[in-house]
Order: sequence, then C-alpha cells, then structure tokens
Amino acid sequence: MPRGYTPAPPSPPRVVDTTRTSISLAWTKPTYDGTDQWYRVHTTATIRNAEFTVTGLRPSQKYRFRVAATNINGISEYSESPAEIEPVERLGNVTCIKH
Repeated sequence: MPRGYTPAPPSPPRVVDTTRTSISLAWTKPTYDGTDQWYRVHTTATIRNAEFTVTGLRPSQKYRFRVAATNINGISEYSESPAEIEPVERLGNVTCIKH
C-alpha cells in the first residue's frame, strides 16, 4: 500500500481468557497497518503485541470492546467484539484420575 494511507482495520477482538475482574483479548493485525505500534485506550501507552488484558472490571457487568490500528496518517475503522462479554472466573483444565 502506498505511503500516506491510514491502516486497514484489525480483526475483531476475541476473548482468550477471563477472571472475575479482567478480560484478556487478542486480535489479528491488519495486512497493512503501516506501524507496529498499538495504544491502550485513553492513554498513549504503546501496545507492542495484538493482545491486551483489561483489568479492574466489575463482576456481573457486560462489556464491549473495539480495536483500531493507528499510524502517522491516522486511525483505521474500529473492529468491535461481536457480543457483550462478562468477566467470569474460568476453571482451568481438570484432569480426572481413575482409581
């Protein structure tokens, strides 16, 4: 893609893990984003990977998330999670042992 274009949108964020007060998200970077930098919402903190854990969430409340790519030319369209997500404690893998 030529210089001077804003990036394409990333894939919608998907849930990779949850706890009672956090949701871990991941997404796929756009084919062309013109940058390897991602920023946390409402800050200028750079996110180097296409994943982030949102902490400090309220149990029993549902959340929606969206992500966008940015470069020096602007911001892409947002990709949104397809459904509301509720933080819940997930059980780890359970192994049954037969006696």
